[in-house]
Amino acid sequence: MATLRRRGKNYFVDYRFHGRRIRKPAGPNLRAAKELLMDVQGRLVRDDAGLGVLDKNGENALEEFLEDRRARNSEKWADYQEAILTDFLEVAGVRLLRQITPVMIERWQRARAKETSVSTARTNFTTLRCWLRWAKGSKYLQENPSDFVSRLPAPPRKEIRFITPKEAEKLFKACREPVPLLGPGKKGNGSTRERKTPLFELAAVALYAGLRLGEILHLHWEDVDFKTNGGVLHVRVRDSFVPKDKEGRRIPLHSRLQKILRAYQKRAKKRQGAIFQTTKETAFHGRNLVRELQKAAVRAGIKGGCNFYTLRRTFGSWLTMNGVSMHKISKFLGHASITTTEKHYAGLVPETLHHDIERLGP
Repeated sequence: MATLRRRGKNYFVDYRFHGRRIRKPAGPNLRAAKELLMDVQGRLVRDDAGLGVLDKNGENALEEFLEDRRARNSEKWADYQEAILTDFLEVAGVRLLRQITPVMIERWQRARAKETSVSTARTNFTTLRCWLRWAKGSKYLQENPSDFVSRLPAPPRKEIRFITPKEAEKLFKACREPVPLLGPGKKGNGSTRERKTPLFELAAVALYAGLRLGEILHLHWEDVDFKTNGGVLHVRVRDSFVPKDKEGRRIPLHSRLQKILRAYQKRAKKRQGAIFQTTKETAFHGRNLVRELQKAAVRAGIKGGCNFYTLRRTFGSWLTMNGVSMHKISKFLGHASITTTEKHYAGLVPETLHHDIERLGP
């Protein structure tokens, strides 16, 4: 059963629910704490009787759900879920979970599609359905109202965006150039300053190794092996960073990337720890790097712009068009499934393979 406890000036209700120990804060007021204790005890009695708790407050259920999510997921993802579900409760205007209807969910989903995009609305709906499924499993709901609502149809898949070798050379040149400064007048005075960000080296790792920006920023010098099998780049799982595929991988070092990293290592003040650091030996901010790369792409005259994800896509596209198997490309890119690789790159299979199929005859 539930027990009322005190820590300092504040009370809290300590109880177990479906094998989980929960400590619900009750504040410094003893009367309010006793009322909460009675509410929790009533909920436990109804649960033991198999009746569930059909008058559960939506905000309280959300707090319990987020507490469970933070124990399973990252803090950033839990905050994202909180923002989505809080928005739903505000739009729906309901106080109790049982008041949520499929019509409310349908209207909210379509409103989200207009405010953001269809893809975002589909993701938001999945988060809401996860919460309501949890509420049903906790016996706060008899039925999951989202089971009667379908996700919006997936939008048409866009063509994969990648750059050509000529565009890559123009981009590299723009990344190495000094940063233009804006002086008096609309066009500036043409002055520049030396670039402090190793933008060229960052772009080279993205293009010739296919790494995500987060993986690049968490690379250490110990992850670069210049000697073994012509050079190998390791993406490792660390205490402070876990790759998207939840495991590390090894990528052969391209000869040009090996020369670029060797030259950068000679210029580096510190040859231990993270490869890419600011002059104050702190981590770069990802958004600032993306902004700088996009400006370099504009100076290089690349239509549609370019970011680090475009360079990663270019890595996979160039390998596909040169006949590398989907299985190897999937391993290089760190995809959890080869299906993901085929979905994005199957349309770039070289024409020579189609000619091979024609050998089957009539």
